[in-house]
Amino acid sequence: MCIRDRWYQRRVHGGRKMNARLTILLVCLAVGVFAVNLRGPFNLEQDQSGLIKIPLKRTESTTRDRAKLFNLITRSQSYLTGELDLDFDDDDDSNTNSNLPHIGLHNFKNTQYIGKIAVGSSDNLFDVVYDTGSANMWINSAMCRDKGCVTHHQYDPSASNTFKKVGFSLEVQFGTGQLSGEIGSDSVFMNGISIKNQDFSMIKQEVGQVFVEGKFDGIVGLAFPEMAAYNMNPVFDNVMNQKLLKNNVFSFYYDRHDGDSNSQLIIGGVDESLVSGEIKYYPVVDKYYWTIEADKILLGEKDLGLCSPKCRLIADTGTSLMTGPTSDLTSLLDQINPDDTCSNMNQLPDIHFVIGENKYTLNPSDYVMAIGEDGAESPYPKPGRMKSCAASFMPLDIPDPQGPAWILGDIFLSKYYTVFDRDNNRVGFGVARQRT
Repeated sequence: MCIRDRWYQRRVHGGRKMNARLTILLVCLAVGVFAVNLRGPFNLEQDQSGLIKIPLKRTESTTRDRAKLFNLITRSQSYLTGELDLDFDDDDDSNTNSNLPHIGLHNFKNTQYIGKIAVGSSDNLFDVVYDTGSANMWINSAMCRDKGCVTHHQYDPSASNTFKKVGFSLEVQFGTGQLSGEIGSDSVFMNGISIKNQDFSMIKQEVGQVFVEGKFDGIVGLAFPEMAAYNMNPVFDNVMNQKLLKNNVFSFYYDRHDGDSNSQLIIGGVDESLVSGEIKYYPVVDKYYWTIEADKILLGEKDLGLCSPKCRLIADTGTSLMTGPTSDLTSLLDQINPDDTCSNMNQLPDIHFVIGENKYTLNPSDYVMAIGEDGAESPYPKPGRMKSCAASFMPLDIPDPQGPAWILGDIFLSKYYTVFDRDNNRVGFGVARQRT
């Protein structure tokens, strides 16, 4: 999800604060919203393979939202070259106490993946972001009367026989708003899985237009428990502790086609039918984020020297774009240099993340975002049909000890089926099988 969320959780544990440059770029890198429309109790059975699947469905974005995202990317990259001061806040109508420079936190409605979770009872369903880049669970509650709350489904603790009051408070500050909540505990349902005594934060206050416009009712963090505030167990850790699965593994498959509902969160293992070829696995080097190490980042066949000796990569389902350390990303973008009129699309190089003996490639059609003549955004553009182009990267300086690191967002994860294996603390990538 958004980096400021993780920063506050770090503050709860007394870690060091981020520097001003990082705070400048605390933007929710969501290019849109995917949702699933299910009716009735959320207790579907496992499929024949024994896997539990939570469908994710794409919703359409507006031309205005697509233009806002494109503007955000291009302006952040101009900031890298010193062409402008990154102190803009397009349509922020929220209050914030931060004195640091910031940009608007926006929910761009085209590539955020949202699924269902039920709280209190199996038919009390909420749209949530399943986020491997955060660890706490947040659910909109009836205690909140702000506009961003009342326009979404709200959890009512008084209506649940299994609710337990915990009583701690938790707050997350964003560049253009904030969340505050109270910790409670209740039963949680993820398709066929029933999880008892799950701690989560009931949202009591939402400040910021992003929550009014967003299509989600909450966030389910799937990172490691070391990140969680108050030492609360993340949802998947409770699944593990209660021995609800044979294999403590979950995986994500993202369908790139507009309007399709084939995208899935798969719990309990891997759906091999969604993978082309073999899945390669890499050890997690820091059990906080899902962090692995790369040996090289190549532009074409050229080694830019960005990994010395290694680069950290974070697999993050809550971030839509790709991010990199400011100085390294500046070097990369200087070499790519996509023309803003899309005239050199055919000449742009491939980007290879080399992990062990394996290359994971992003082609220009993967990493260039474009706006067409009709104002429609095309995340996987074709040369000659676009009006404006920009590389889908943003600078982000993650501090020690977790950084510096590159974030592999949905631009990468939609190309590579991604496995998160808690039994062996490893991440796996395999080419996602897409319909032609």
